[in-house]
Amino acid sequence: MVRCTCWFAAAVCAAVVCGGVPPRAIAAEEIVEPADVYVISVALVRQLGDEQFSVRESATEKLIKIGLSATKALEEGTKDADREIRYRSERVLSIVRELDFQQRLDAFARSEVAEQDFGLPGWNRFRTALGDSAELRALFVEMQKSESEAMHALEEGPKAAAEILNLRTTQLQLSMQLYRHQLTLGSIAALIFLAGDDEVSVSQQASQSLYSFCYQQSFRTAVQNGPKNEAMRKLLGNWIRRGEGFSAYQGLGLAMQYDLKEGLIPAEKELRNHGNQAHITQYAILTVAKLGDASHVPLLERLLDDATRCTSMRINNRNYETQVRDIALAALLHITKQDARKYGFDRLQTHPQIVFNTTTVGFEDDTKRNEALAKWKAFRETQTKNE
Repeated sequence: MVRCTCWFAAAVCAAVVCGGVPPRAIAAEEIVEPADVYVISVALVRQLGDEQFSVRESATEKLIKIGLSATKALEEGTKDADREIRYRSERVLSIVRELDFQQRLDAFARSEVAEQDFGLPGWNRFRTALGDSAELRALFVEMQKSESEAMHALEEGPKAAAEILNLRTTQLQLSMQLYRHQLTLGSIAALIFLAGDDEVSVSQQASQSLYSFCYQQSFRTAVQNGPKNEAMRKLLGNWIRRGEGFSAYQGLGLAMQYDLKEGLIPAEKELRNHGNQAHITQYAILTVAKLGDASHVPLLERLLDDATRCTSMRINNRNYETQVRDIALAALLHITKQDARKYGFDRLQTHPQIVFNTTTVGFEDDTKRNEALAKWKAFRETQTKNE
């Protein structure tokens, strides 16, 4: 038999443990200093199935007041033979956990102790990867509010995180397409955070969905000029750096759009491994041109022998072809701050986001192209002599 240390717990034991008449309704003032919260909670759970509506409602309110301490009794109640007890136990348990979650979120938001996570999953990973400024903490709170399950999955391991990433990107994509829903910043940020973890495998479908989310107005505003723009830039850059292949291509576009230096990581990788499709190589070159510096000259020079055709067009009865080496040369001239027109790029048009329009850097024939390449070689020899 359960030992009872107060008159009320003894009464509960007599009714519940030893068998007997159902326990009477418990007054709020009696839940002051319980000797055994579990026993009291069990009694209240039984009252969730009482014939009187007022008793059921009263028991519900009292269990919510008890909070997490009633968890064990409520979990048992979710398996009870009485359908009403099962239903109410599940409902109360959900409310209790949500209230506890909100309290921990509020405490986290108020705290200035970086190491204290208040039981919120993912914080240590988040601050290790991105930092723990007030702005980042505020973003983390939004992520928890919108995607607490996804954040929890990351703590369970990379496999669980990858599964929920695929699931949630699919669900949100459908929500956008079918109902034209605008996604919350917290949802987009949380899923990008998962995708930025080196141990989490990101499918091509999930990656494409995430990139489409980045064009949602809430996200664009946050990255450009919102109160959390620096935090969002860090978050986005952390994901872009992982890009490969087509994922890199999409990420490089965002890196150039928002001037994210992290875009140099996949760009450099693409150019070193050189052999991907021409459109990916083009974007990698443009990213280096926009975000790189003189240290990237040798990397771009490796492409000056690449005659892969990118585009061709006819203007005023003249055929112009743009090759990979043309784009590389134009990028080199941009980095070294030279006038491209002096190298024969008479049609070159600059672009605020991608440095220049690649279709405007082609040549009519190899004669003019070789003249431009020879001029670059002479420039480099002069540089070497002066160093």
